[in-house]
Amino acid sequence: MNFNDILSWLNEFIKVIQDPHVLIFAAAFFVGLVITLYIERVPNWAIPLINFVLGSCAGWILLSASTAEFAEKFKAALMGATLALAATGFHQLYEKTTEGVKGLFQKKQ
Repeated sequence: MNFNDILSWLNEFIKVIQDPHVLIFAAAFFVGLVITLYIERVPNWAIPLINFVLGSCAGWILLSASTAEFAEKFKAALMGATLALAATGFHQLYEKTTEGVKGLFQKKQ
């Protein structure tokens, strides 16, 4: 692997990160994680709701910037909400998987 291969990979990685879909997913995952870890007053049932609202707003702004039609903006908001809820589901999948793996390696009494 030479330096040009590394630069090529880095260029492709930056292109992926600049995709609005990836940004919405990552932002929703990060917001949910921060709320879960650092803000104890927020109940767990409210985290998907918060992500839904933030994802809808982000989708409305990022995914429909080039159109003025309401139907397209509404579709973009739904896409953002779907991405945000997918991030919430991904976090739950991660949590349950790590709990299950930890349970496999605990000593039986």
